[in-house]
Amino acid sequence: MARSEVEIVQEEGRLEDRSARSAPEPPKRDRGTIVKLIVALVLLILFIIFVAGNSRQVTIDLVFTTAQVALIWVFLGCALIGALIAFLLGRPARRNTRKYIQELERRLGDRKD
Repeated sequence: MARSEVEIVQEEGRLEDRSARSAPEPPKRDRGTIVKLIVALVLLILFIIFVAGNSRQVTIDLVFTTAQVALIWVFLGCALIGALIAFLLGRPARRNTRKYIQELERRLGDRKD
């Protein structure tokens, strides 16, 4: 028995209502970002506790001289240098990814035309 157009439209409306009621699940990438953020915050807190517990004076050998510095400043300096290196090493990958996305978008635009 063939269904009428009214029945088909009503059924499609009910399907849309059901899909609108259920909350969409967040993408996995967002979960991964949240996990990375939590891990980073825990590591930062541990680093701060570690640095605060090691604040005595130490002698460091620089390239042309030596200096008496609180160990806390050595740790913070090393952390900043490490963060800068990580940022600079990640830049080419981000740039390549951005170029790849632009190329895919251009190809997709060419297909639609």
